[in-house]
Amino acid sequence: MPESAQKKRNYEINNVLERILDQNPQIVISRIELFTEVYYPIAILEIEMNETTFEDFDLIPLSILRFVDAGVTTAGEIAGLMGLSPGYVQKLLDLLMGYGYLGGNGLTPLGAKSLEMEKKISRNKVRQKFQADALTGDLLHIGQQPMDIDLIRKDRTIRNIAHMPHIEGISMEYLNRQFREGKLTDYKKYRGDILNANVEQILRVECVDLQYVKAYLIKMQGVQVPFIITNQYDSSKKDFKERFAWQPIRMPDPRAYSEYGFDRRIQCYSEESVKAVENLYSLVCRRIVDIDEKAIRDILEKIYPFRFDTMDISTGRLLNGIPEQIAVYVNDTSFPVWDSFVFQFLSKYDPVRGYFCTHSRLMGLFVRFESQNAAVRKAAKAVQRAVKKYGRKELTAYLREQCGREELDLKKIPELTEAFAQTRAEM
Repeated sequence: MPESAQKKRNYEINNVLERILDQNPQIVISRIELFTEVYYPIAILEIEMNETTFEDFDLIPLSILRFVDAGVTTAGEIAGLMGLSPGYVQKLLDLLMGYGYLGGNGLTPLGAKSLEMEKKISRNKVRQKFQADALTGDLLHIGQQPMDIDLIRKDRTIRNIAHMPHIEGISMEYLNRQFREGKLTDYKKYRGDILNANVEQILRVECVDLQYVKAYLIKMQGVQVPFIITNQYDSSKKDFKERFAWQPIRMPDPRAYSEYGFDRRIQCYSEESVKAVENLYSLVCRRIVDIDEKAIRDILEKIYPFRFDTMDISTGRLLNGIPEQIAVYVNDTSFPVWDSFVFQFLSKYDPVRGYFCTHSRLMGLFVRFESQNAAVRKAAKAVQRAVKKYGRKELTAYLREQCGREELDLKKIPELTEAFAQTRAEM
């Protein structure tokens, strides 16, 4: 993978983590044991079905049905009572017969039902596309569906990111049961195909494509099996910004719904998926065992050109041989040059928890940066105060311009943020 693409990927991982934490405050980063990318399989199903639709009846055809039901059946009789030409009425009678509302003996059962409901009822054979969870065969409801733009064909996925398995087929019986037991409006898509009424019978199912959505496996302390979270779209929300939410697509432990405040309308627990998630977690853990201290140092060099002689790097080992969160102790001389990482570190640093970030080569582990250094803490406090008051964009540009490519002195950051505040006051 080109270096620019690798940097973009690592930025995306940390940016996604930040958005997940913002939307789900019950997820505390210090309790996350593992956070890593996975590809989750989504089946695109084309389903041919008999479907019933309901539309408003025009007044004249509806009146003709009423006359026929009352025993007035000829075009001449109806035309005389309605003040219309017999030829026009005959065309409407033929049309209603073609729709199946009239037969040789008057109203058909379909015509009687249409008259009773005062709706034009149509039974049609239609084809519609739906998204389904290819791990379990469950149709995805509103609020669970990823955007089409987020779906990726397998030949365009990154090979060293784990791919969740998928089942080989979905039975018509299982799909019919889902339609019978659920509300059809649950399966509306945000554009295109919409179920108008109820499905009477599924005639044929074809998986026209198998695609993947970028998802994230999260293993929390105290929860035995990880859950998998994706960015989902809910077209039923009025506020456009609220339509996008990071919610679980697969939750092996249903108790985590209440613990982490997830939307309980989205039920995504199934016993058959637990084994698949456990297997994926085991695979990731086996990869983590290969990350030694030299590999960690190499990864840190990818994150930022630290002065390693000023830092302490501590890696523990869990009972199963998997490294714990990697602790890195820094001071004000650990940062030789200004970089976007330095701004992110200062703007997010917490004096108690430190600052967490990850990297794709860490296979889901975190680096926790800590510091007892007074200059680091003062710089972080000054940057965070300025961000809260003025936002990130202009402050980032100002600090980048002032610090340039010269040797960075974190002791000067509070002065620079004060100077930035003065420039804003003079505007």
